[in-house]
Amino acid sequence: MMTQPKMRVPAELPPPAHLDARNRAVRTFLQGLLATVFAAIGPVLLSWTGTIRWTKEWWIASGTALGLVALTAVISYITRYTHPPNV
Repeated sequence: MMTQPKMRVPAELPPPAHLDARNRAVRTFLQGLLATVFAAIGPVLLSWTGTIRWTKEWWIASGTALGLVALTAVISYITRYTHPPNV
């Protein structure tokens, strides 16, 4: 009795470079945002004790931190797009 050859399942194709890069950038943004939120918990806890003032400088520092998170995500996107992982 002759056996039939088994059908080979093709290997999964890697995602297109722009989708992979966007995915990495979003994950980096969320990780950076989470880190920034955790870093902001300290001042919030201090505000409950009344030792912190919500000054213009505080808001500038918070905005700068958020801007750095966004910049990190953009850099992550560009890096992942131009140098995708070897799969």
